[in-house]
Amino acid sequence: MYISELQPHYTFMDPSGKPWRYGTIIMLDPFPQHCGFLDYDEDGEQLLLHKSKTAGPIITGPEGFVDRPVTYRVWVPISDQQADEWLANAYAAIDREEFWTPFDNCQDFISKSTSGRSGSPTRDTIIGGAILLGGLKLVAELFSNQGRRA
Repeated sequence: MYISELQPHYTFMDPSGKPWRYGTIIMLDPFPQHCGFLDYDEDGEQLLLHKSKTAGPIITGPEGFVDRPVTYRVWVPISDQQADEWLANAYAAIDREEFWTPFDNCQDFISKSTSGRSGSPTRDTIIGGAILLGGLKLVAELFSNQGRRA
């Protein structure tokens, strides 16, 4: 007798029910997003190229990318040439073992693969918010010190 656990099989599909084209970027909701590139193996099974906090840059099936049904957004390459370029850059980053850090995360992985430059909207929002709060605190302290002098 064997006891097994049935694992759900996730496939990223477009609105017409067809699998997304290779090179598509999958961006999970809600904020902050995890994101990765969609590719296919020789049997047509979906693969995700992404940067994991625990395992670094990896290639997994959809089940290694998500562990439950999720909502997500996509960025679809405009041509096979663009898809090939993005994926070549992503595979090269995986080969270089560029591990996850707060300053080189999954969003940077996508940005570097598509544009050659780092970019992380999540990190930018956090840093921008911290700067804004610091600035507001400084202004509040300046006004409270002026009130004490009067």
